Amino acid sequence: MEAGIASVTVSRNGRVVLTEHLELLMGQSHPLSEIIVVDNASTDGTIEVLNERFPAVKVIRLAKNEGVSGGYSAGLEYALGRKHDWVWMLDQDSKPHQDTVANLLAACNSFPDREKLGLIAPLPINAATGAPYPLFLWREGQEALLPVPGGNTLTLVDMVISSGSLIRSEAVRKAGLPRNDFFIDFVDYEHCLRLRRSGFLIAVVNQCVMPHTIGQPRTVKSIPEASVWQPALRPRKGKSHSLHVARTVRRNTRQAGNYRSTD
Repeated sequence: MEAGIASVTVSRNGRVVLTEHLELLMGQSHPLSEIIVVDNASTDGTIEVLNERFPAVKVIRLAKNEGVSGGYSAGLEYALGRKHDWVWMLDQDSKPHQDTVANLLAACNSFPDREKLGLIAPLPINAATGAPYPLFLWREGQEALLPVPGGNTLTLVDMVISSGSLIRSEAVRKAGLPRNDFFIDFVDYEHCLRLRRSGFLIAVVNQCVMPHTIGQPRTVKSIPEASVWQPALRPRKGKSHSLHVARTVRRNTRQAGNYRSTD
């Protein structure tokens, strides 16, 4: 029996980008059980476009702009009531590949402790440069991981960005909905940490990439030694930061048939 998956897209004045986005969702090789758009009080004609061109899409219209946190919270709450097994969380300008959902599910099904997976996500890459964004652990504070693009590999992490993530409904019921008061910043990280505290694992599928636009990339020719970032790169217990990160990656990367937990 195929897993029932609903998508939740949070929108705010997304008339220009939503058409392509929704067409990509409708074209997934693993069909979505329901496509949901939570609209944050758009004023650009978004609702009219949705009603006219996508009558099958469930639209939840919020009376005011509740931000990413309020949008995801409303969408997840609705999806839980509809008894979907998984919920795929997305931004209005997300452009997933045709097999993104299928690849995420396949990776989940191949995982030894798949019932413990509360959230599984594609590897986020910069939409402009193709470079992967860092992944994160929480070890008495945030620690960055070096992503490992490609290969049949899962990386266990503690925090991922919401967009593109496939979250198990059971995990949301246990950990709760995202916090509305965060609005945008860190809502996804806080929710991920609650999932981890509730006993669920979070994994990134390194061979399944998804472009994201987070800020504007720029080229830096050199970084001065007295950089403001230098304190973050101090050696830990006499060992270099690069070695620390590399070992963290190896400890958290599971090749097929060679899984090691970080816990």
